[in-house]
Amino acid sequence: MTAITKEILANAIISVRNMDLPQCEQLSDEIHANQPQLLLSVLALHSFGVTPEQLEVPLNALLVCYQCMKTCGRQWPLISEAMWEGCSRRLVARMQFNEGLTPAQAAEAVSTSIAEHNERWLLAFVYGELVSKNLLAIESEAQKYLVLATLALVECIAEAR
Repeated sequence: MTAITKEILANAIISVRNMDLPQCEQLSDEIHANQPQLLLSVLALHSFGVTPEQLEVPLNALLVCYQCMKTCGRQWPLISEAMWEGCSRRLVARMQFNEGLTPAQAAEAVSTSIAEHNERWLLAFVYGELVSKNLLAIESEAQKYLVLATLALVECIAEAR
């Protein structure tokens, strides 16, 4: 069962969209204090060649994810570096599996993974954000790391349940 409902997600999306810069900074400080691995993993993308414009996607996803975590009514354990690495390895394995699929098969695999995911609403939101910015058509190493890190946010949250 998912801890983050579609209602919680919708409210978090609206809340983050309505935040001004100081409010986003305050939420980022809160993330740093409570889930530093999530923030550091997103900020590290700059060192992999992710542009400031591209970095907006995982940063927005992080703010929405954390806002969901805050409002879903449960205490979340600290997401460790080891958990992040394990989730990232599983994602890489899943991506490698998908590489050999036709576009129709890949779309079906993504739909199935979302439907069966512990945090399916959050995962669907993140996929939607990546698709809307045309980032799933990975054209560079930087985009590969961006997609991996953005999806790993959700994987870690689902594992930390």
